[in-house]
Amino acid sequence: MFRLDSLDILTADGLTGVKGLTKGTIKCVGKGGTAKDFYYTFKPGIPDLISGEIEEWSLKVYASTDHSDSTYVEVVAKRSGQERLRIDVIKNHGGDMYSAKGIPESVVAELAKLTDLCVCSSSQEEPKFPNEGRTPQATNYWRRLECKGKAEYDKTTDVYTFIP
Repeated sequence: MFRLDSLDILTADGLTGVKGLTKGTIKCVGKGGTAKDFYYTFKPGIPDLISGEIEEWSLKVYASTDHSDSTYVEVVAKRSGQERLRIDVIKNHGGDMYSAKGIPESVVAELAKLTDLCVCSSSQEEPKFPNEGRTPQATNYWRRLECKGKAEYDKTTDVYTFIP
């Protein structure tokens, strides 16, 4: 079960699952221990025509409450099996405003809560999907989660798994 005290994440009241667009707030703790609120929009992709399962989710993180910023952090996560969600992309489209703020760690935890799926990293050594890979920056935030006891690393698959 997800605990709100893990990684100091706060979520906006009134979230209603993954149907349509969801908005919320995450508290991120960045380099030096500075906490800052960021605001996100979360949207599931279109369900697969055959299975009916949602295969992709997108989340955008903004500095402003009204999500009007021209800069943001983009997150794309894809289904990886029945109960797993693989982080495919976390891309900073805003430079210093979003750098070293602890956003990836908070987003991973928030995705686990919003989707009720097990969130994992991509594999650099044993990719199973087209264009799968993990950047050194992604490995760094997964290692920070692992150091906090919030992720486990499987050496045989080269995959980190978030622990709610």
